[in-house]
Amino acid sequence: MHRTLLDFAIAGFPKCGTTTLYKLLGQHPELNMAELKEPHYFSTDIEHMHYVKSENEYDKLFSSGKEDQVRGEASTWYLFSKVAINNLLENNSKIKLIIIVRDPISMFLSLHSHNLREGYEKLENPIEAWKRSKESNTSELVPTNYYFLCRYAPFIKIVKTQIEDHQILILKNRELNNNLDASLFRINEFLDISEFVYDISRQRENESRSHKNAYIKLLDNKTKKLRLTRILRMIIPSRIKKKLHKYIFLKNTKKKSDVSLMEKLFSEDFSEEYAYLNE
Repeated sequence: MHRTLLDFAIAGFPKCGTTTLYKLLGQHPELNMAELKEPHYFSTDIEHMHYVKSENEYDKLFSSGKEDQVRGEASTWYLFSKVAINNLLENNSKIKLIIIVRDPISMFLSLHSHNLREGYEKLENPIEAWKRSKESNTSELVPTNYYFLCRYAPFIKIVKTQIEDHQILILKNRELNNNLDASLFRINEFLDISEFVYDISRQRENESRSHKNAYIKLLDNKTKKLRLTRILRMIIPSRIKKKLHKYIFLKNTKKKSDVSLMEKLFSEDFSEEYAYLNE
C-alpha cells in the first residue's frame, strides 16, 4: 500500500470551493488530477468515505496522465481522518496540501442546504439542525454533524504539527470567489508549475440549490438512492441538463445579511476559524 506517488492533495474542507478548484486544476497541462473526486484512499479509518480501497484502483485514477505530470487529487475529509496525513506522508514525505477555509456560518448554511437536497437532512430549519448537532456532542464523521465539521480550526492545528509549513497552502473561499486569478497564481507557485490561462467561465460548481416543490424533491432524492443520477448525467446532453435545472431548482437567493443574522442567532465563538480567514 501507498507505493503510488501523489504530489499534492486538496485536503479540505467540504463546501468551501474544492470542486471548482479540482476541475480548474484538471485543465493545467502539467497536472494529472485523479479521475475521481473524493476517492479518500488515504483515510482508511473513515470506512463510509473510503471509496477507493486498493492501490491498483487508486493508480488507475491517474492512468490517463503522463509520467512527468504532477499528480493531485481532492478528498475533502482527509483532515478529519486520524490516519490520512500519516498515510500521505508515508506515500510521499514531500506531499503538499491545499486547504480551503470558509466563514463557518456560510459553510454550515451551504452544507445544510446540500444535505437537504441530497436527502441526508430532515430538519429544514438550520438553527434546529445546528442545535441538534451541537447537543449530540459527537465526533461522528457524517454530513449532518455540523458542529464538528464547521469548527475546523483544530484540524488545521493538528496537520501543522505533522507537515512543514511550506508544504501547506491555505486559501480562503472568499478569495477564490472574488479574485480567482490571484488564487490560481498562488497555487501555480506553490505547486511549482508554469503559469497557465485557466478557463474560468464555469468556475462556480456545487452551488446550493433548493427544489421548486416537494414532489420534485422526492423524485430527485429517489433517483439518487437508486444510483441513477450519475448515469443520467452521463447520457443527457448539457443543453438539456441546463433546461432541466431551471425547472427543478430555485435560484440561490441567500444574501450576505443572512450569514450575519445566523451568526447572531448561533452565539458561537468562531474566533479560531476567523483567525485563519483573517490571516
